[in-house]
Amino acid sequence: MSNKDIQNIKDLEKLIGLSFASGSLLRQALTHSSFTNETHHSPILSNERMEFLGDAVIGLVVARELYIRMPHCSEGELTELRASVVKGQTLAKVARKINLGKFLILGHGEETSGGRDRTSNLSAALESLFGAVLLERGLSEAYEIAVCILGFELDESIKNGVQMDPKNLLQEFVQAHGQGDLEYKLVKESGPVRDKLFTVEVLVNETVIATGAGRRKIDGEREAAEKALKYLNPKS
Repeated sequence: MSNKDIQNIKDLEKLIGLSFASGSLLRQALTHSSFTNETHHSPILSNERMEFLGDAVIGLVVARELYIRMPHCSEGELTELRASVVKGQTLAKVARKINLGKFLILGHGEETSGGRDRTSNLSAALESLFGAVLLERGLSEAYEIAVCILGFELDESIKNGVQMDPKNLLQEFVQAHGQGDLEYKLVKESGPVRDKLFTVEVLVNETVIATGAGRRKIDGEREAAEKALKYLNPKS
């Protein structure tokens, strides 16, 4: 590892309050696939597999915390609350708060195209970070660190309670005002398989009202619905 990589690992360890026996796990958690694709002979793996593991850690932590702290919520309400915390936009927001983008290891093309602050890269890196902690220290410490780092978003989710899905709100608004048929149309899929971005249009009476994007098609639809609501009902 370069001196810069070693220093970055030390700085990140200090930030999360945890030392790794080997820096290789933490370095992998920070390595975007663009770097490994550009350095074919590098022994360093990308964080894609670790992202999968960290996603499971976050899902477990958020589900358990909500279950304990929201005893009167139904299964459906808990599911909505969990979705608000684990979605890519929220995880990227958390990653920005701890300046995780500073530590990412990117390929040249990804670096020059703004990849250090790209929502999908930041959310994936945060998930990978929790995956690395799980592998290094086990579930107990991974749980504690996840609760610490995600604590504010968990608190906000609980404080705000269950918010209705923007798609449902838009459907109700359109029906209440007799504005016609509502339709969502997938217009673009971009990026590699593990990092796809889905762009979706929402149409009322075959007229495009707004466009949204997300790592899942449903996230793109929800973002489009939120924008459409603001356009159709600016006082809301």
